[in-house]
Amino acid sequence: MTVRVKLREKIASRFNRQGSLKFAQAIFSDPRRTGAVAPSSSHLARVMAENAYIQPDGKLLELGPGTGSITKALVKAGVSEENLVLLELDDGFADYLAKKYPKATILQKDAFEAVADFKADGTMFTSVVSGLPLINQPKHKRAQIARDALDIIVPEGSFVQFTYQVYSPVPRDDAIIATRSRRIWGNIPSAVVWKYQRAG
Repeated sequence: MTVRVKLREKIASRFNRQGSLKFAQAIFSDPRRTGAVAPSSSHLARVMAENAYIQPDGKLLELGPGTGSITKALVKAGVSEENLVLLELDDGFADYLAKKYPKATILQKDAFEAVADFKADGTMFTSVVSGLPLINQPKHKRAQIARDALDIIVPEGSFVQFTYQVYSPVPRDDAIIATRSRRIWGNIPSAVVWKYQRAG
């Protein structure tokens, strides 16, 4: 085996461990649905986890976990793997997550429909954390998923969403309190985390 082949295999192995190959495949197959050029950085993931309400025995819902960068931060922040419900539509990501987090519940469903179903069933979570490219959706769909997400979390909970844009991905709503983080320059592209809670 030549040095070049060994080096190529070593690099491929590193990318596989990090989930970057899965991410690259997803971008090439459907860039609009992936909505990012690289997996979320540890800096962004940490701020996402800091804005989620976490209880030791409470279930937490993550939308669009991708390669699990934010999932990893949530587990580090105290969410037990058994209490994670991960909604991931992409086959490659879902398989990758199942191997990385075998105790978590992984559902391959459209996030908008699934959140509405949880609301209809009365299923509750401590928080909903979203890595979806929400800004790519029509305004009415963004507003609806935010309202539905806030309906399936405990009073102290929050709907957490990041964006690369300068404005909130969730349209203004007097019934929702929105707070934003500082811009996170340690992510590619730089991002802002928005935290949404019910007013009152």
